[in-house]
Amino acid sequence: MQFGVEKLVRSNYKYWRLCMEAFLQVQDLWDLMAKNDMKMPPDTPDTMEARRKWKVKYGKMLFVLRMTVNKELIDHIRDLDTPKDVWETLEKLFSKKNVARLQLLENELASTVQVLYLALDILALGSFVLALEYETSPTTNDSIFEVA
Repeated sequence: MQFGVEKLVRSNYKYWRLCMEAFLQVQDLWDLMAKNDMKMPPDTPDTMEARRKWKVKYGKMLFVLRMTVNKELIDHIRDLDTPKDVWETLEKLFSKKNVARLQLLENELASTVQVLYLALDILALGSFVLALEYETSPTTNDSIFEVA
């Protein structure tokens, strides 16, 4: 929470968005997004200072957006060059009717299922070892778990 905004993770998009918008407003950066003012002023002697200020604000906004996204989501925005592209990509990713969001959830579910299958395999192997030990022991009182 370096910027006073909680990092975006899979479960807090609406809260993150609200806080990020407020943070960008306080930092005088939101106008780039709200006014759709993503184009640099023309390169003329009269606009040199405006161009410099625009570059600073643009860079700050892109930096803040990238730094407040958790590393598990960074691949979705890593190669994006504009704050507007980052904002819209995250919006699409977390919207309810979104293919990317569904893919994210499917991947999470697949990982969970893999862990469950692994746990079941371990339990089955443990049961097999115990059954094998029971069958091969000279008496039913002997066990590999006895302490001498």
